[in-house]
Amino acid sequence: MHDEQDKLVHYEDATFDVMGVPVVWLPYFRHADPGVARASGFLFPEYLQSSTFGHAIKTPMHWVIDDASDATFTPFVTTDDGPIFEGEYRRTFEKGAVTLAGSVSWNDYDGESRLRGHIDSAGLWSLGEFGGLDGWKGGFDLEIASDDSYLRRYDFTETDRLTSEAFVRQSDRDGFLEFSAIRFQSLRDDEPYGEIPVALPSFEGRRRVDDDLLGGVLSADTAGYGLVRANGQDTAHLGVGLDWERSWTLPVGLVLRAVGEAQADAWRVNDGDGADDDDSKFRFHPQAAVEARYPMFRRDGAGVLADAMGGGVTHVIEPIAQLIVAPYHGADSAPDEDSVLTEFDETNLFSLRRHSGWDGVEEGPRANIGLRYTMTGDNGADFSATVGRVYRTRTIDSFGESTGLNDGESAFVGAWSLAVPRIGRITHRVRVDDDLDFTRNEVYAEFDWRGVNFLGSYVHLTADEASTDDTQEAAIEARYTFMPNWSVGADLRRDLEADSWTRTGGSLRYSNECVDLELYAGRRFTSTEDVPASTYGGVRVRLWALGGGGTGERAPAAGACAPKS
Repeated sequence: MHDEQDKLVHYEDATFDVMGVPVVWLPYFRHADPGVARASGFLFPEYLQSSTFGHAIKTPMHWVIDDASDATFTPFVTTDDGPIFEGEYRRTFEKGAVTLAGSVSWNDYDGESRLRGHIDSAGLWSLGEFGGLDGWKGGFDLEIASDDSYLRRYDFTETDRLTSEAFVRQSDRDGFLEFSAIRFQSLRDDEPYGEIPVALPSFEGRRRVDDDLLGGVLSADTAGYGLVRANGQDTAHLGVGLDWERSWTLPVGLVLRAVGEAQADAWRVNDGDGADDDDSKFRFHPQAAVEARYPMFRRDGAGVLADAMGGGVTHVIEPIAQLIVAPYHGADSAPDEDSVLTEFDETNLFSLRRHSGWDGVEEGPRANIGLRYTMTGDNGADFSATVGRVYRTRTIDSFGESTGLNDGESAFVGAWSLAVPRIGRITHRVRVDDDLDFTRNEVYAEFDWRGVNFLGSYVHLTADEASTDDTQEAAIEARYTFMPNWSVGADLRRDLEADSWTRTGGSLRYSNECVDLELYAGRRFTSTEDVPASTYGGVRVRLWALGGGGTGERAPAAGACAPKS
């Protein structure tokens, strides 16, 4: 029965069929009619099974509070671990929005019966209504778990570090400025709580000062932090910098760039154990660089390659050379809190600042030499490649040994990428030493062709400052639509270094513009102290007309069950 006044559709003796086979029967069922954009009520339940927490069912209830807010409450009832209660509250404001989400339970899976749960919330507001704060925004991200195992045990997330932050920030065409307080929580067994710092505060900013100083642009930047640990070193840092940049394009096509910059830093270090070895450190680091690029263009309107690329193809080959002059700082090194892990790849081959933070600087004279090539077809296909390395007058110790950056001749870095319209893309990134040994080898591929949707990756990284072991892993996510509305999927991840599976899974899905039914099963092979390896499975149903999508899931953009504006 359709109640047009209350905009509800009522059912008695309702059955849900899959290919003519009844799978759910309800004596009574109702939902809002398709013309209602938002409505309160129960969403379709989800069944789960895991060797960790047993059989479980989630029954979400959606509550439309008013035009600007709603909430979802989800009892998560398990046979082995008891009930878990999930909740999410969302509200939009005239100049902001907030989402408050989390869960709570009482159980004893580690032998101690106590309250457990997690918080995953965020908010962002414009502060322009307060005097003098036009362009400023304030917000927070809050991620907290009661213990290391909780989130993984109940498949909320595989993340092993959580970050909570409160911040204010401002940005415009001339720069930005941000202040924040940051708390980290490690969920790893080998990272004690007392050694994880709290940043009070952390700040960073950059501002363009002059658009035409000696024909170039002058900019200023600053950054700093105060790190406090319960056990271990406390550090405070303040850094300020100036940089000037100017470019020229000569009539022959040669592009020249000159850069000059200076950075001054001060640290205050306290080891936190009561000893009288507190210390203050200062550093001044100037550097200057000149860069030359010579892009060469060629257009092919005929030939086999041009025909394959849609009738024409454009080639650009660009040799690049940078010469940088900078001082050495000797053995009296500065504290390194924000630059411990630095990557060296094609994206920062021509960067004057390769460190992830301000604590690290690159010492000594050097030359960055490389070559870039791109090929673009009229049909949208493109191929690009980059290769290069760094040359120094002598070895340094500014970076971790795994980067290959400290020697007189660095490791080679390179990457290539090929994209074909309506099919997919493949990307390959490498770092290779003089003995042709790979210290980094990454391949990423994605394509969608003839009913097959495929995402694959292979990653090989040598041990670095963050990990004492080499990493070698392969992963595949694939789905094949074998007939209209029906598809099968697989999710595989293998640790090639340990020669063992990390995760495997599979699913069978039926979907159309109004419903999505998925049966899935899998196994997680990794384990921690309180989360053993587990096998899981379940049934997930989304009725798009009834608001069946979860966080991050998108309903069909068109059709009878598409969301109404």
